[in-house]
Amino acid sequence: MKALTAFVVLLVAFVLQAQVGSRIAPPMYRPDLVFAVVLAGALLLSGKTLVFLAFTGGFLDSVLLGQSVGAFIVSRLIAALVAQTLIEPLEISLPVIFGVAVLASGVGNLVFLLVQPSTDLLWWLNVSLRQSLLTALLVSILTPFGLKSSEKASVQ
Repeated sequence: MKALTAFVVLLVAFVLQAQVGSRIAPPMYRPDLVFAVVLAGALLLSGKTLVFLAFTGGFLDSVLLGQSVGAFIVSRLIAALVAQTLIEPLEISLPVIFGVAVLASGVGNLVFLLVQPSTDLLWWLNVSLRQSLLTALLVSILTPFGLKSSEKASVQ
């Protein structure tokens, strides 16, 4: 059930980002909603479900931006694994979620740069830093909703 719920949330994020995102601001000035769902999922899920979510999120991001599928998939998988590895020994709170999301998003952006190099490194660093902070802020907003729903499921 968690896999289906995660996939539905990811598809909703994809549709919102595709239909509404370009009307709000260019990609460099707004958070990556699909990536935020992948990172929030990394804080809430594990195992095959997380790998499926990260792989699908990377594929959907590549469809949205029309760039290298491999770079997006690899960067999303590694960012999700970093987020999950960092959050495991920590007690979950909003500052921890934000910090882990910033680090994981930064690692994901760095991996993307390594897989698909940029010719303008300063521009890329500027956009990457802004994207990491905005995406982490969005993850900090999304994750508590997932925590509440998983607590309700465990009580029942």
